[in-house]
Amino acid sequence: MNFGHINTDQWIMIISILTFLFGGGLFWRLFGHRGVTKEKVSNKKGDTKDVLPILIKENPYLDKVKIKVGDYKEFEWGHRLVKISVVDIVKENFETIIGNKIENFGAELKVDTEGGLVYGGKCTKECNVNQYRVPEVVSSYEEPYSLYFFHIDKKYLRFFRVFVEHINYHAKEVTLNVFFFKR
Repeated sequence: MNFGHINTDQWIMIISILTFLFGGGLFWRLFGHRGVTKEKVSNKKGDTKDVLPILIKENPYLDKVKIKVGDYKEFEWGHRLVKISVVDIVKENFETIIGNKIENFGAELKVDTEGGLVYGGKCTKECNVNQYRVPEVVSSYEEPYSLYFFHIDKKYLRFFRVFVEHINYHAKEVTLNVFFFKR
């Protein structure tokens, strides 16, 4: 291909189009962005399915999601992808909001925020970085039973929290209450 016959106006047009496609993110959104392309995932049984992230359009966003043990849900939150995995269902002694211990079902959750740290409330147990054992909520207080992430800058605030609303032990399924907010 000979580029010697392209005049200045044509070069400006080519550069404008490339800037729009690559710099503006359209190329990424069309051909490689996780929110558009389907990803094949398999669970512990080896079943394969197509998965698309849940696109967070509302602000604030509050929802309940059900996730089976060994599976996950992804949430596309602006330019950030939040992935919540249910590692296991556990039954153990968890601290309550008044400080005593009570045996309760909980879910071991792993949260990936693409680089941000996730913190747990008083009643959760940290297993690893961004991985906690979270008891099923037994009171009207959310904070001690929640995992949360926030990022504050001069121009914006992002806040995310999740808690275990219900555990169906026999179906190996956890109902999570998720909340996303940005400003």
